[in-house]
Amino acid sequence: MTFDRMLGATREMLFTQAGFQVTTVHTIGHGVQLCAAEPFDLVVIGHSIPIEQRELMLREVRRQCATPTLALCRHGEPPLTSADHVFDSGDSPGLLLETVIEILKSRDRKPGNSLPDEPATAGARKAMTGAKSLDRLTV
Repeated sequence: MTFDRMLGATREMLFTQAGFQVTTVHTIGHGVQLCAAEPFDLVVIGHSIPIEQRELMLREVRRQCATPTLALCRHGEPPLTSADHVFDSGDSPGLLLETVIEILKSRDRKPGNSLPDEPATAGARKAMTGAKSLDRLTV
């Protein structure tokens, strides 16, 4: 989820080229609706969204589904404690991709997870992100 459409498109391209299926949204309502209706592997909430609205999104996503969340924060900004994972957006896009892959790999290793043991970048993966809302790896 992101308010910055150009930044969202760039992130979507990064994850798509890595083999992820990505859905990008730009409203809280649409993002929460998608999260409740479809299974995602990860919800990524961008730093272009004001911190109060990111917290609101995280709460709403948590109420609707158990999908892990990754909050992107501006360099020097306090981390969002309600997110499962936090990433300093001042770091490189390559490091963001590595972070997402590690999050998904660690989730796949948990007991009871029936996903096949395959690279986190496999084409069947879904993720999410967005502005005012969620993207799919939601980015």
